[in-house]
Amino acid sequence: MAIRNLSSSEADAIPSLPTKVFFDWNMRNDPAWMTRVVEALGENVYITIDLDGIDPAVMPAVGTPEPGGLSWRELLALMKLVMTTKTVVAADVVELCPIPGFVAPNFLAARLVYKLIGYRFYARTR
Repeated sequence: MAIRNLSSSEADAIPSLPTKVFFDWNMRNDPAWMTRVVEALGENVYITIDLDGIDPAVMPAVGTPEPGGLSWRELLALMKLVMTTKTVVAADVVELCPIPGFVAPNFLAARLVYKLIGYRFYARTR
């Protein structure tokens, strides 16, 4: 989801994937992109958040920073929507590459995990 850059071999493989791929460039032109993402999911969802998917202006401590990406608020809104409409069975957050002396990205990753846990258990009470 939210692909911003890919190789020619990855582009060739996309049509054979059993999943819907969303591209950053056309998500930006679609105000309903979050709804479309959620509709493309099955009932049971495993969330993997690759921190490379967040705008590097917000999350620079990643292995492959790429211009663009989700803002903090977009990511949280999407996660809240997924958590309140689907059954999330597990989640992980990957690709944090700490920058010595710069702790803000580490706190962002920790805060994201905290928010996911909160959204998951809040969704259970509804």
